[in-house]
Amino acid sequence: MSYKRILTIVSFFFLSACSGAIGNAPTRISITTPTITPIILVTTSSDTPEPTNTPNSQPSTTSTPPLPQRSKFDNISGTYKVTNSDGGECVIKVAFEQIDPIKKINFEVFCIRGAPSYDAGWTNAQLLYGHDMAVYAPSPDCNIVLQFHDNQIDVTQIGLDYKCGFGATVYTDGIYKLIDDKPPVIGCMNEINSCNLEEPIP
Repeated sequence: MSYKRILTIVSFFFLSACSGAIGNAPTRISITTPTITPIILVTTSSDTPEPTNTPNSQPSTTSTPPLPQRSKFDNISGTYKVTNSDGGECVIKVAFEQIDPIKKINFEVFCIRGAPSYDAGWTNAQLLYGHDMAVYAPSPDCNIVLQFHDNQIDVTQIGLDYKCGFGATVYTDGIYKLIDDKPPVIGCMNEINSCNLEEPIP
């Protein structure tokens, strides 16, 4: 058998298989496009979600937890007091804080005039501290300078009462004497007595 005859026979069977030998009906070949399922990547985060404030949550007015005693390098924390000539008085509370090389004080002052007005003023803040001094500047028109000495603070108010956020004729000037060297809680001397103390002034 010759090569050409073999090739003819193979071609005949191949074409018969493709065209369909029965009834000479061509076989339809359907091509189906495969369905591709999208892959969705789900990532999870281990980060803790931010806390959500609820209507019942109240921010704390205190900024410094009390300590049993002054730290080794702290010689200024405590409660200081001055009595004015009109019978009123002012109290300053100071809590020293140091994160090398930065030194700060958490500071609070409450002043009340004597009779008959009993006008008052209160504020608290965190201040930078250095060279035995700190300055509270709530506005461009008010500076309260605190100069620390042994067991006392010399306070000079530069600015009018209302410029510093105080009541009428309320000034913080004076020489405050140390009455308690325990580091205090800051934020408890405001007029609404938020820390539920028996007395807002020691």
